Amino acid sequence: MQEQKSSINNLALAFLAGIIIPGGGYLYLGKKYRGIISFIIVTTFSLIGFMLLGSYFVPRGELSNPELFGALKILSVFIEGFNGLVFWISVFLFSGFQAPPEFDEIGGTYILVAGILNILIIFDNYDIVKGKKS
Repeated sequence: MQEQKSSINNLALAFLAGIIIPGGGYLYLGKKYRGIISFIIVTTFSLIGFMLLGSYFVPRGELSNPELFGALKILSVFIEGFNGLVFWISVFLFSGFQAPPEFDEIGGTYILVAGILNILIIFDNYDIVKGKKS
C-alpha cells in the first residue's frame, strides 16, 4: 500500500514539474540529461514560435465553422498550456503584438509542436514512474 501511494506521489510531482518546466519531470526522476535536452528542445520551439509572433490556432476557409472553431481554439489553448513557465512569461510580456497572418500560422505551429512534445515527455515520465521503462 505504501509503495502504491509513493508511486502516485512521484507521478503527481513529476507531472507538475513537467508542466511548470519542460523536462522538469525527468529532473525530478533523476534523469538529468533527458531533462536538460527536453528543456532545450521544448523551450527553443516555443521561443521560435514567439519570435515569429505566433498565436493561437485560428481556423480559416473551410474550417471556419463556429462550433469547430471553438473546439479547435480550446484544444490549442490546452496544448499550448503545456509549454511551461517560459511560455507563460512570454505570453504575459508579449501579448500586445500582432503578427501578419503568414507568420501567425508558422509561429503558432511551433508553439503547438512544443506543447505536444512536452505532453509526450510527460507520458514518458509516467512510464518511468510505473516501471515500464528505465
